[in-house]
Formats: sequence, structure tokens, C-alpha cells
Amino acid sequence: MRRIAAMLLALLLVLGLCACGKKVESVKERDCGVYVTIEANDVYTVSYGTDAGSESTKHADDTPLDAGEVVHFDFAGDAAEGTAKAIIDYSICIYDKALNILAVESFSSDFSNMARIDITVTADHRIINASDKLVCGGDTIVEMAVTKPEKGVLLTVPTVTMPNRPEAAKAINDSITAVNETFTGEQLKSSRKAYNDLAKEASDGEKLDAFSQNRYVRVTRGDSTVVSFRMFDKANLGSGSASAITGHNYDAYTGAELKLADITDNTEEFVNTCSEEIFSILTDESKYADLLFVEGYTDKVKDLVSDGHWYMNNDGVVIAINPGEIADSSEGAFEFTVKYDVLAGKIKDEFIPAELDGSTGDIAASLAKDADASSLTMVGSEANKDIKSALVTVTGKIYNISVYSANYYKSSGKYSLETQLWYCSDLTEGAAFAINKELKTTPSIFIGFTRPDGTYERRLLSADSSGKVTILDPDGGETGTLISGKLPYSVDINSDETQEKISTATDAEGLLTLIVESGGSTFEEATTIKTVSSIRLYDIDADGKSEIFIDGKAADGSTMTHAFKFDGELSACSFGESDYASGAVKEFTHSKLYLKRTVDILGTYTAEVGYTYSGGAFKNDSPILKLSGTSYVTTSKDLTLADGKIIPSGYKLKFTETDGSSYIDFTTDQGLTGKIAIKKAESGWTINGNADTSYFESLPYKK
Repeated sequence: MRRIAAMLLALLLVLGLCACGKKVESVKERDCGVYVTIEANDVYTVSYGTDAGSESTKHADDTPLDAGEVVHFDFAGDAAEGTAKAIIDYSICIYDKALNILAVESFSSDFSNMARIDITVTADHRIINASDKLVCGGDTIVEMAVTKPEKGVLLTVPTVTMPNRPEAAKAINDSITAVNETFTGEQLKSSRKAYNDLAKEASDGEKLDAFSQNRYVRVTRGDSTVVSFRMFDKANLGSGSASAITGHNYDAYTGAELKLADITDNTEEFVNTCSEEIFSILTDESKYADLLFVEGYTDKVKDLVSDGHWYMNNDGVVIAINPGEIADSSEGAFEFTVKYDVLAGKIKDEFIPAELDGSTGDIAASLAKDADASSLTMVGSEANKDIKSALVTVTGKIYNISVYSANYYKSSGKYSLETQLWYCSDLTEGAAFAINKELKTTPSIFIGFTRPDGTYERRLLSADSSGKVTILDPDGGETGTLISGKLPYSVDINSDETQEKISTATDAEGLLTLIVESGGSTFEEATTIKTVSSIRLYDIDADGKSEIFIDGKAADGSTMTHAFKFDGELSACSFGESDYASGAVKEFTHSKLYLKRTVDILGTYTAEVGYTYSGGAFKNDSPILKLSGTSYVTTSKDLTLADGKIIPSGYKLKFTETDGSSYIDFTTDQGLTGKIAIKKAESGWTINGNADTSYFESLPYKK
């Protein structure tokens, strides 16, 4: 209510506006309060409103405020000079020459300690409060609740929180409420009628399964641009079932539901591009080879590229085709991802996900009841300490964090996802979130997240009888004990039944030095790392003594990893002839260390590099770099391969591996494979003496 009152005051102020000009004050302005920077060239008046009052600023000569002009409001009073939190609800409103409202936004900020709050009015009249952005991320948060409105009905309800855009979050939540009312109203009534009709037709003695209608919801994309939901409805109708997938997409800034026409300037071109990509997938992928389609399915596919049938994820726009729409119902539903690079020029640029920033990121976890969260920024709901819940902490920066309940099959090491519990767009160092579901002794919680380099990571959580939380990488490895952000950290790392203290310092050049204190002695080892990404412990050779692994950025921006062993003395482990390796720690498994490194050859990709450990030394398992994060690139002219064969213009290639110096292998979208000879020149990589970029329409190099 206070925020609404502040908005009303800002709006009512227009009734008494006058050409008061620039304020002349008899006392010096304080260097605190709200600073509104104007980027638009058609804003004539700016006002603020709080529950205590309001004020406005405009030019005396009725000219618009200058682009780049800064308007200062200081309304916190004595509270600004105190150290106690001073949260004030306020609104900022902008007007045109005729005092028509161009935009209004409300905020809550802490004005204590002479705080400065920076607001920007963009050229398109968005009012952005940069100061309110959470330093630990959490731009968009979605928490799921499973409800049972009545017997036989299950409904997953997502609740969106946007700390910087509460009105947008409310609009999305209100829209979802309306969608759910249809599910529990008309849709449920229709399903029950179908069940009753089938029951009447059932033969004597035929036993029908109990009626049920369930809705399962997943966040498929959530960031500062788009929030997309995939909703899967299934009704058990006794002797059969009916199911459907629908997509619901929202503007993350306004909360308005997005239609297909909102994300493209040319709907016809967009539909045609999506349809052609779907036809290509149906033709090229072997799993569709024996599928019998309904008559006229090609026209039907075009019709289905429509509202309700699409949602976005981080790879592209997904077109959902429900059972019976293009093939027999027994074939189930189809979902086709049309990637953003395929849609280039057809989809508006603002809907293509922004490039991720940061170097690396990871998670650690402990039981919430045992964790000290006093130095952490909690994102989302507080932890329920009455159950065996987990508190997950973040190092570095991670994106697209999804938490699911899961089933784990120990015999095969495989798992399946059940219900999505939580989603967050981004989290940074110092952030923490609670998973308020009971941990089991077998892995029962799945966490997926994206690292800044685009690598998608998976983790499974469990807790043993003593309460220790174990994090398993289901792709084959373990991540070690993350101690970044917990230094100085005390632990017995060499099994001598005494605690060593691990800390770091920087030398005169700003490079990291590792310090281990033990038995009154101090041991130090230098590194070439300037910015730390992670510090972790892992007993890689199973001798009961943990090695120390540090990865991060060197002064030149390259990523590297150092490893150290402590056994009464601190010593650096070797990587061949060096004391570090290129890349960041990915995982450990069976005396092996796996690093993820960036490869800038005919584009920017990631590669996994394995090292085997023995006697204080790491040996590279293979000089071959297996590439990931690759996408198809298209040749723009004839390309002569290493074996003399020629790939003509227009071929789509995906790079698979390289030795990092003389060749790169590829596969085509038709399944052909080949090898391209490459050579490093001062200006970059060359093929047959020419720049690599001259052979392709574009190469995905990252700046």
C-alpha cells in the first residue's frame, strides 16, 4: 500500500506543476539520494512521490530535459545520515510537454549511509533502477508449489519474483492464475464429462482407472527479457488418456503475455522458417523415418507455428505439436527446437539471449540447519530447518539454475527428473538459495546450471546419515569440496589429525599466493593467477590426503589451474614441464582431473582435457581436444580438405576435434566427416594460406 501511495503522489503532482525552473537552494545539496539520468530527448518533467510527499523538476522555458541531464532528488531526510536500514518506497514518473504520463515505476531502496540511487530513463522511456539490482544476481526467480485443488487433480503453480520489477512479476502471476482457473474450471469440467461418457460406454465388469487431471510446469527460459513456461496437461479418462503441451511466454520487463507477432517483424517469414526447419528435422533424423503422418501434415505444421504452441528456451524457439495433430495419437507429442541462429533476421534481436559474462562458476551445498548464512545473500525463500533441507552456495557466476526432484538408479548410474522445484536466472559469488525438500541418502535433488562459457552442468544431491551433503556429477565425476569464499579455511588435509589453515594473499604484482599454516609453521607457494574463480579440495589419488586446486584468470586474461599437495611441506604439482595447466576445473574421477578450456580455432568453443595424476605430477591423457558448444557453420566457397577432396559452397559443417595446431575435424549435417588443415598466422588461423573467415559465411568467434 505504501508503494501505491507513493505512485499516486507522483501522479497527483501534475495537477500542481508550474514552470518552477531549476531549483535554487540556500544550502549545499547532499551527495546522496536519487539521481535520475535522462537518455530520452522528449521528457519535459520528472517527479518523485513517497508517502511523505512529492516533488518535480522541469525547465522554466518549457524545453525538454537534455539527453544526459541528471535530475537529483533528496528526500530521505535524517535517515540518510544514519547507519540503520532506511527502506523508502517511492515512485519516479516522467511526462511529455502536455504533462501526459510517459512512464511511471515504483521502487524500494535503502537510503541509509548517505546512499546514492542511480536511475536511468532510457530513450524508449523505460525507468531502470540500476542501484537496486542484486549484487548476487537473482534477476528472475520462480518457485514452484504442487497443489491438489480437489481429489484426483494435481496442479503445479509457479510464482515469479523479480526484485527489480515487482509490477511485472505481479502481472505474470496474475496471468498464470487466470490460466490455472481455466484448468480447474472449464478444462476440468470437460475432462470429467469425457470420463463419465467413457464410463457409460464401458462393458459390464470392465474396471476403469480412477479419474485424474494433472498439470506439470517447467520454466524453460527466464531472464531480464523473457520468462517462458512449458505446461504439460494430462488427464486419465479411465480407459485412455488425453495430454497436451502449451507454451506461455511473458515480457520480463512489463509482465505482458507475448504473442508470436510480438517477437518478429514478419510473422509469415518466421512461420516459414520454423516450418522449413521442422520439415528438415523430420526428413534428416532417422527416428522419424518410419513415422506415418496424417494427410496434409505439411500445411498443418505451418498452422501449428502459432500462439499456444511455442515457448522459448536458451537454444531457440520450441514448437510443440500435440498427439494426433500431425501423426497418430499413439506417436505422442513432438517438440522441435528452432535455434536462434536459424531464426537470425526473423526474430527480433532483443529476444536472442545475451552473451553470458564471467569466467567460471560452481556450487557447494550443506544441510541448511548446520550452515552459517550470515555472510551470504539469500535468494528466494528462507530455508526450512525443520527438515533435512539443503543450503546451496555459489562461487563465481552461474546462470539458468534449475532445481528438480529426481529419481536415481544406482545400478546404472542414470537418473530421471520429476518436478521442477525452483528456477533462477543468475547467481554470483556470495549468493545462496534453499532447497526445501527432504534430502535422501540416495541422490534425490537435481541442480542444473550454465557456466559463463556456456557449458551446462548437472549435479545430484544426497545426504548421508551423519548429515553430510554429497554432490555428484552424473556425467561421471565429482566436483570436490569448494572452499572459495570460506577462507581462511581449517581442515585436516594430510590425515595427521591436526587442522591446517588454508588462506591466500597477493604479491606485489597482484598474483595469488597460497598459504597453508600447520603446527606453528607457514608454507607458501606462488601462482600465476590474478583473479580466482575457485579453490577446492579433492583427494585425487585416494591416499587420504586432499590436494588443493586453484583455477582463475592470469594477468593476460587466460584461464589456468594450479594444483598443490601438502604432506608436512607445501609443493606444487606439475603439468608436464609447467606448474599449471590451461583451463578451469570441471570435475575429478578415478585419479583423473578434467579441465574445461576455451579453444579459439575457426570459432570459439570449449574442450575437455583429461589429466592422470601420479606422484605429484599430472600427465595429459591426449593431445586431442574434443570440442563442445559447436554449431553448424556454412561454407561460402569451395574448401579443399587435408586429403585433397573439395567441400563446395553451401555445406553445413560442425567441428568435432582438433590437435590445436595443424588440423580440425568436422562432420556435416548429412553425416559426412573430414579434416581441414590449419595454420596459425599473426592475424589468426589460415586455411590453404587464406584467412579462415574467408571460407565461411560466419565463424562464431567470441570477442
